[in-house]
Amino acid sequence: MPHLSAPWRATPLLFAVLATTALAACATSPAEPAGDADTAKPHGYVEGASEMPEPQSRLVYSDAAGDVRLLDLLSEADEPLASVGPITGTSSDGRFTFAAGADGVSVIDAGAWTVDHGDHMHYYLAEARSVGTVDGAAAAAVASSATRTAVFFADDGEAVILDRDALGTDDVAELTRFETAPHAGVVVPFADGFLATMPGADGIADRVALLDADGAPVDGVGAACPAVGGERQTRVGVVFSCADGALLATETDGEVAFEHVAYPEGAATRAGALDNRAGRPAVGAVAGDAGAWQFDSRAREWTFIATDTPLVAVSAVGDDEHLLVAVDSTGRVLVLSAPDAAVIAASEPLLASSAAERPAEIGLVVDASRAYVSGPAESVILEIDYRDGARVARSFATPVAPIGLELAG
Repeated sequence: MPHLSAPWRATPLLFAVLATTALAACATSPAEPAGDADTAKPHGYVEGASEMPEPQSRLVYSDAAGDVRLLDLLSEADEPLASVGPITGTSSDGRFTFAAGADGVSVIDAGAWTVDHGDHMHYYLAEARSVGTVDGAAAAAVASSATRTAVFFADDGEAVILDRDALGTDDVAELTRFETAPHAGVVVPFADGFLATMPGADGIADRVALLDADGAPVDGVGAACPAVGGERQTRVGVVFSCADGALLATETDGEVAFEHVAYPEGAATRAGALDNRAGRPAVGAVAGDAGAWQFDSRAREWTFIATDTPLVAVSAVGDDEHLLVAVDSTGRVLVLSAPDAAVIAASEPLLASSAAERPAEIGLVVDASRAYVSGPAESVILEIDYRDGARVARSFATPVAPIGLELAG
């Protein structure tokens, strides 16, 4: 998925927070009185949506002109969804796609999402539609929790906090706005407040601070993170990519703590933007021209995997096998094993033209069994079975050249 604002790649967070809050709701909700049986709402009820027996997987993709389309992976129907004007990139929280342009961020509801209740899942289907826009200066980064979405505009340092529940009712409702210093960074809803990158004297983000619900710094709660390169949510907390390792923010009983995990001794290159299957414990990143990094936030451990060609995109599957999927500079799709520190499968150069001409616009998303890669030069989206030798399971020709690829459902 392209950056919302180069070189920063803001990656929204969702499922770990959803899992915590939803599980608590399941565990503590009292039984309905017998007399209310006819009017009681069933467990998992969401107004305006249908509960489904399986994930309703969809891909939202768009071209540079802002023509947004929806590809239903069950029916294979590919339909126009919205036209939002020229965009620089997209991101997603598993339901809503956020398309950044010169004058703000457009919000698009894919109409499919999953709620993780810890010991079981709920799958929902609703109408896909354009929700609205958030006006602001160019270069935006977006991050979400279960109930709040933060849009941070790098040019003026303004953070706009949205009611995420209201987005599902087509209402772009602002909860608050606050300002930090202008810089390429991100504001992340976390605990009762926010995690926010802060710039140093050179204007480059070099620290992460905890802010309260109004956007004011919480005294003494923060940590250094030289040259912040991105962030990603895991089941453990929020991971920030730093020049000297990872910064992991966690929350226990309302208390926020930061842990620094250095790269292994002798590491020649840092991790870039972080990506993973939503809510899993491991994240992946490109390691310069040398290969890939995996960071396991549960084990607090880095693993380097060397490759014989530079990589342009990496995402961690985050399963017990510790697999990663990557696209290299020749357009091949690679499957990497962190325990073996090796490439265990490679396709033919499927996206050779995109890798040569438009590498930053190649899209990569992963789910529990498949990876999806998009090539703007080829105008194609490929479904990859990463457990079967990087086999192409399906190929979808696209009517527009995709520069943004997001997974919902």
